[in-house]
Amino acid sequence: MPTVICHILIGLPGSGKSTLAQQWVAHDPNLCWVSTDAIRQNLFGDAAIQGAWPPIEAEALRQIKGAIAPFPIACRP
Repeated sequence: MPTVICHILIGLPGSGKSTLAQQWVAHDPNLCWVSTDAIRQNLFGDAAIQGAWPPIEAEALRQIKGAIAPFPIACRP
């Protein structure tokens, strides 16, 4: 069974989270990058607009679930 690894980048605005994610994806195109900046751009027309968190969270979770759906997940008691 393949191993699914998830990295969550947290930091201050402008600290390099997106730059690091772009470098990872450039190095391995099989990676999936869920970007709240991109989600805000799509929802509000501007990545800088913070907007309400619930729709951003819902879209991020939708994208994450879509990324891991092809992989079987073993549940351990």
